Amino acid sequence: PSRTLFRDVNFTGSRYSGLAWTNDKRSVIFARTPDASAGATTAFWKVPVDGGPAENLGISSPRMIRFPSIDPKGGRLMFEGAGGGAEPAIWVVENFLPRTPR
Repeated sequence: PSRTLFRDVNFTGSRYSGLAWTNDKRSVIFARTPDASAGATTAFWKVPVDGGPAENLGISSPRMIRFPSIDPKGGRLMFEGAGGGAEPAIWVVENFLPRTPR
């Protein structure tokens, strides 16, 4: 059955923001702009699928974050950053989640 993982009345996400599974499939990564005011930053958040609060990962951008993708080994996060008067760019963040023992 479907269920809600995260709800925020101030959420200003975009249909382009996208979602990404963490490699252990225990959490979902999403981009969140909690405030629609000028100059607000967009940050990556993680929410556990088994319940619990969402966690800010400390990775933010003044641009709109779109299309997150995590590499199969879990060490890199790739996304498109657009808006803010700049040309769209592809960004990569390395070692953004702790490695889980196998």
